[in-house]
Amino acid sequence: MAEVTAGMNVAEVESLGTTLRSSADTLARQIAMLNKAVSSTAWQGPIASQFKQQWWPVHRARLAQIESDLRGFGQSAFNNATEQKTASAAGAGAAAGGAAGATTVGSALTLRELLRLPKDEQLAAWNALTPQEQRALISGKEASIGELDFVAPEIRYAANRQLIFNEYMALNELDAKLNGLPNELVHRKDLYYRILTQHEQVLFFDSGGDGRIAVVQGDLSHAPNVAISVPGISNNLDNYWGLLDEGHRLKGAAGADTAVVTWLGYDTPVGVGLNPIRMAAEIPNQTLAQPGADALVHFVAGVRETNPGAQITVIGHSYGSLVTGLAARQGMDANNVVFIGSPGVGANSVNDFHLAPGAHVYAAEPGAAVHVGSVGVGGDGVTNLGHNGHPFGGVPTEPGFGARVFDIGNRLDAGSSHSQYYADGSASLHALGMIASGEGDDLSTAW
Repeated sequence: MAEVTAGMNVAEVESLGTTLRSSADTLARQIAMLNKAVSSTAWQGPIASQFKQQWWPVHRARLAQIESDLRGFGQSAFNNATEQKTASAAGAGAAAGGAAGATTVGSALTLRELLRLPKDEQLAAWNALTPQEQRALISGKEASIGELDFVAPEIRYAANRQLIFNEYMALNELDAKLNGLPNELVHRKDLYYRILTQHEQVLFFDSGGDGRIAVVQGDLSHAPNVAISVPGISNNLDNYWGLLDEGHRLKGAAGADTAVVTWLGYDTPVGVGLNPIRMAAEIPNQTLAQPGADALVHFVAGVRETNPGAQITVIGHSYGSLVTGLAARQGMDANNVVFIGSPGVGANSVNDFHLAPGAHVYAAEPGAAVHVGSVGVGGDGVTNLGHNGHPFGGVPTEPGFGARVFDIGNRLDAGSSHSQYYADGSASLHALGMIASGEGDDLSTAW
């Protein structure tokens, strides 16, 4: 008898995964056979040359992409089946305890009824729906549902996954129409493919403008610790894959008890050399930092509502440290605030922050204590700008600021240090993992 869980026939989904992967294998063999035939043929002449040198290489690449897509989505089917088994077991337990007893589940459940339930009850009711009922319930409303803080994260993940799938398919159509995409859209399509095939948990998503997105590693609702990373300049949806890699590395350093959110919830300033006019307008001031701080305060409050007992750590890097500092001044509900590679945080000392009693403020930069006279010459060119010019107020690694400066070494490679705080095997990544997992008190300090 086929195994049927709440909301999904797991056996059917696993069968689909097998079919997709088998089709990918068949297509791979066909591509190899065709490629061998084309390369070994004695066909000559202008048409033959056009076929072998122009037409076939282009279509071979397209077929290879289809083969990769089939294989990836086949794996996603297996991942979904596994997740559904876990979710259905949890949902059944909650339902047995009366979690969803206050409303009718199944096809009779309306979206309004679902959203009126507490978050834990929302998830139990959602898991009791079939995939078709789930899609029908949120159809046309994915964008708003994916943003609502009071909706269970798992439902937001489903809504945003559908949005990203729609965007991915639209880019596929555009790619075929244009016979190739501009570089920025190639990067965006690759990001969507990665999110879909690796089943990343997307808490919010907006492809408009520079784009906004937040991806969660781990169990946001129940993890004892939650870490939220806030990036600096030059980051947008087209290069978010780099931030996502950093989030995975931070998750690895922090461990199973920590959920990590890679948060790109504001428009970051454009990078040096990319657009001089826009750069001059955005980087030297708080024009983008203040709305970023407002959004961050709201986001952290939503995480706190989702997981009231969690220790929340917010890590601001570079210009993101200014965003984080301004949010701390507004009373951001975080237990730990961490500044790395900071040019200034919009405050003169930790006394300017309005954090909960017992909250900790940490800061780091490579070579933080290295000065020649009154000029900072440590291993991070961005923090040196802060030390020497103070464009954004106090630099949190300076002794008078009051942050706990943790030791990550005394590197002097100013050309690359600023982008290496999340590097594999680095002292900084290890320290960030300790803070995020609640072990910050065990860190050694730089002074």
